[in-house]
Amino acid sequence: TKERENNFHWVGVVAPFDMHIYSLRRRGDVRINSLSDARNFTVGVVRGDMRDQYFSSRNWPNIKRYSDSRALLEALFRHEIDFFAVAELNFPYLVDILEYERGDFEKGIKIDDFNIKGLYMAFSIQTRPAIVERFRIALEKVRKSGQYDAILKKYLR
Repeated sequence: TKERENNFHWVGVVAPFDMHIYSLRRRGDVRINSLSDARNFTVGVVRGDMRDQYFSSRNWPNIKRYSDSRALLEALFRHEIDFFAVAELNFPYLVDILEYERGDFEKGIKIDDFNIKGLYMAFSIQTRPAIVERFRIALEKVRKSGQYDAILKKYLR
């Protein structure tokens, strides 16, 4: 965030941050082609997290808050909520760790106005600049070698 920019030495983006809407594949009644469509449905969020703040700040009409991601997904399967939002990179991990099947979910629209370029590697402002520069160079080397894209492909199937 703007407020945190001067608190760290920033190396660069290490992962994309594309927030998408996910619903149950078997729910034929949840069709969302835009954020305005989504306002007709109930979103589930983890209480107090960035998605709660995002939807609340936009006066979302139907928000249900849960204590954690497991409770949120259980609510989805009970049809208490119609969809939830999660970063595309986190989705497989979340579903796998909570022992659901990826095929049960429908990936929907991307929420563009989260306005985050990606997840950054950063160092404490007290870190010596030479160390930060070594990491910048290493990250660029990983990108140019193709390793970065291979890693992303593994997780963004």
